[in-house]
Amino acid sequence: AVRAAVERAKVYPAAARARGLVGRTQLRVRLDSGGQLLAVAIVGSSGSKLLDDASLAAVRNARMPEPPESLPRAIRVFDLGIAFTSRNG
Repeated sequence: AVRAAVERAKVYPAAARARGLVGRTQLRVRLDSGGQLLAVAIVGSSGSKLLDDASLAAVRNARMPEPPESLPRAIRVFDLGIAFTSRNG
């Protein structure tokens, strides 16, 4: 659900697309017990500042879902890869 929310918020930068830039940014995401974003950081660069910045923006702009009731109410930290490929419209 979190990945889907981030993918919906992802915007492929026009300048990156025009230059044919592709890559994958690895992020560490920290959410509070209600699903609100506490922090996001790059743990693996795509090799492009444009794509890295777009990855951070996608997480920051995403409407995160509330965690399922079955999950313990705790801060969650996980890694998330954001890919920009020639197939991203």
